[in-house]
Order: sequence, then C-alpha cells, then structure tokens
Amino acid sequence: MKYFQRQMLLLLPGVTLLSLLVYLSDGPKRLFGRPDSTAGEPAAACRPQVNIGFLKTHKCASTTIQNILFRFGLRHNLTFVLPLTGNYLGRREPFNAELVRDLPWHALGYNILAVHNRWDHAQVARVMPANTTYVTALRDPAAAFQSMYAYLEQDRVEPLSAFLEREPIPEERFFGVLGRNQMLWDLGLPADRLTDFAAVRRLVADTERRFRLVMIAERLDESLVLLKHALCWRIEDVVGLRLNSRTAAAHSALPRRARVRLKRWLAADYLLYSHFLALFERRVAEFGAARMRREVAELRAVNERALERCDMESSERATMQPDFATFSERVYGFQPRTHSEWCDSLARPELQFVDLLRKRQLRMAQGQGLLFNSTT
Repeated sequence: MKYFQRQMLLLLPGVTLLSLLVYLSDGPKRLFGRPDSTAGEPAAACRPQVNIGFLKTHKCASTTIQNILFRFGLRHNLTFVLPLTGNYLGRREPFNAELVRDLPWHALGYNILAVHNRWDHAQVARVMPANTTYVTALRDPAAAFQSMYAYLEQDRVEPLSAFLEREPIPEERFFGVLGRNQMLWDLGLPADRLTDFAAVRRLVADTERRFRLVMIAERLDESLVLLKHALCWRIEDVVGLRLNSRTAAAHSALPRRARVRLKRWLAADYLLYSHFLALFERRVAEFGAARMRREVAELRAVNERALERCDMESSERATMQPDFATFSERVYGFQPRTHSEWCDSLARPELQFVDLLRKRQLRMAQGQGLLFNSTT
C-alpha cells in the first residue's frame, strides 16, 4: 500500500501538468470556437465562423448584412440555403426544412442561411450544421414600419397619417406578409399571438438564448464590429454599403398624433426591441467605449477606401445598369465605375445576388452529379 501511495504522489504532478496542458490547448477553443460576443480580443486559436444563420428581418439594415454574408460565403466557397426561385423561403408560414429537401443542391450541405423567411428555430436547425452561429437585427419599430410602408408604396394608395387615423387601424398584412409587429412576425410568432405580451416575453427569452448576436439597425457600425468579433472575422470581412435604405425623397414626417398612435399600435414590437436595445447597450459597454470608437473608426475608414477603390456611384446620381438596379426606386442603390468581382459584389442588390448564387450552386451540384431532376 505504501509503495502504491508513493507512486501516486510521484504521478500527481505529471497528471496536474497534463490537465493544465489540456486546459490550455482546449481552453481557447472552448472560449473562442464560438467566439465571445464582446469582451477580449480574439485569441490566436479563434477560428472564423463559416456556419451562420441570419434571420433577415424586414427594413432593419438586413440587406446590408445579407450582402456581407453573401460576399464572405462566395469568397470562401461556402454554400447557401436558397429557394429555387425568388428570395423568400416561405412567406406566410414559418420556415420548414421540407422546403429545401428536394432542391438540386441540398446534398451539398449548407453553411449560410441569409434569405427572408419566417423563423422556426427547430426547423432551421434541421438543415444547418450543429455549430451554426445565429444572428439577426432589429430596428425601432415605428421607423421600420414607416420605411416598409414607403417601400411598398402604400402611401400612393393612402398617406400613412390617414392609415393611422382609421379606427381600428387595419390588421390585414400587406400582401399577406408585411404589417403590424413585423419583427415578431419575422421571428415566427403566430399571427394570433402578435399582441399577446406573455407570448412575446417567451419569444424574447427564446431569441436571447438562441441568437449569438442581435444587432441594432440604428447602431449598424457598432453592430458590425460586434458581428466581426462574434464570428472571429477580419475588419475587411464586414465592409458594406447601406443597401436598400430609403432615399431622402422617400421620407416624410408624421404628425405627432400619428407618431404616438403608431408606437402604441406597435407596442409588442417595442417590447422586443427595447429588450434587445438594452442588451446591445450592455454588450457595447462590456466591449469598451474607447475600443468601440477605435474599431468603428477603422471600419468607416475601410468602407471609405472601398468606395474609392470601386469608384462607387449611388442611384441618386446615376442611371443604374440592370445588374445593379434596385427593386424599388425609393431606396439607395450603388454601382461601381471600376468593375471587379469584389466591387460588383459589394454593390449587387439582393435579387441579383440571390440569382447569381443560385446559378453557382446549380453548377456545383451539376459538377458533383447531383442534378437528378432535369426540370431544375
């Protein structure tokens, strides 16, 4: 027994050292494999995330973020969850994994989901890798609704102020998709629960648990800095133009009474937004004010260099070529005078980009002998 005890005492320092080495080798992986959302510079072991699920909320700077994800995926030869046509994976009903099961590129597997859908986390998780990082973006609900109303050109039918004076304010969703408490709708809250505050609070808790980062559209530069760290990317990876934002001519002021009524009508969306705005503020504070100012300045400088490099012109000052024409004349578009794959992708609108990626994945599927359906 004494011999055994002596041997154990001799072994203990080695075991302790081995445990320490395992911790040090595995620690950075555990800490940064799914990177910390705010604090600390990424360690050397931090690996860029390539599996990303982005809930593309309507009128929340989401096209800018989508373009960033599309360009990253294209540059690194990643694959995308895409519909066979259009840019939506389901409009009225929540996402269902069966929507993509029979697509010609499904066997390729998926890295990035970044097209419009009504979120169903369990269904999304069925088609995305287990280590997917989930992110989304929110915006002040009244501003988002005003932008959406103008984008759909509903003000040509009825001014927003008049729409808000109706009693009650119409609940029917425009085109069956867009309307009251849009962010909750996009997050998948059932239509009959959009004003149920208990259901909203449950959804808020689920969203905080499932999404690595909830960005704030009004704080886009700071959001992109946090996204960079959450995904362990470089500053160059989050360069982006303010795509699909309303032009100055598409803005119109609302009377105070209409603004108050709109905010009350969107109270459930405000519960969601206020929670994540407060969370965002805490994350920025943890990140460090001085550090955030420094990285935002760096991002803006890199964006300026990109505009110069591509000799970019906006749609307000140019006749847009088909490859860069936006869906609506009421939003900003860009086109480069200096053409390159990188510059063209930076300015490419959503519909054209989705079509390009779809054709690319068809070629990839064909190259791997996956095109079993001649109709596709």
